[in-house]
Amino acid sequence: MAYFYSRLFHLSAISYYVNSFLLTRSFKSPITNQILLILGAGLFDGKHPGSELKRRLNKAIQLSQLADRVAIIVSGGQGLDEQRSEASAMKEYLIEHQVMAQKITIEDQSKNTWKNLVNSQQIILHHFDDKRSIAVISNQYHLLRVCLYAQKLHFKVEPIGVTSDYQLYPSASIRELISILLLHPYRHCLMAIILAIIISLV
Repeated sequence: MAYFYSRLFHLSAISYYVNSFLLTRSFKSPITNQILLILGAGLFDGKHPGSELKRRLNKAIQLSQLADRVAIIVSGGQGLDEQRSEASAMKEYLIEHQVMAQKITIEDQSKNTWKNLVNSQQIILHHFDDKRSIAVISNQYHLLRVCLYAQKLHFKVEPIGVTSDYQLYPSASIRELISILLLHPYRHCLMAIILAIIISLV
């Protein structure tokens, strides 16, 4: 049985990497009337954006320069090892890089990706024009899980992926793959059983 689970894991990994690659190339909407949702990540020294989070923020800065009507939501609460919320650090970084403060809305209560999306969706429903398209910015390895969560919430978003530090990517992508497998453990167990049956008959 361990062999079959290994085969399932490898097939899942291939599917994960292919889908993650395709998602990074799926963004097509014009920036003109966009809401950019930037998902938080750990803070360096507990106070400032780390390298992965800076990549997300720099992408938002680049896109915000293309149109005046872009709105930005920064989403991230305060972790146990952080001295401030990720959202407040993100806003400060954006302002330091010439993004106008009035363009930025803070969501600083979320503790994980699911709550990032839940809380941000509520902010958008209550404070923004529902005709605006929504782009979510995160690292490429993170986007597939983000889109799966958004689908469960009926939250229509377009993914924008940014590259990651090559040293962090392998461990981060494996962590994401495991998280995705755990979203539907019974379904994946059933797939393992079916795969085992098929292989035994070949």
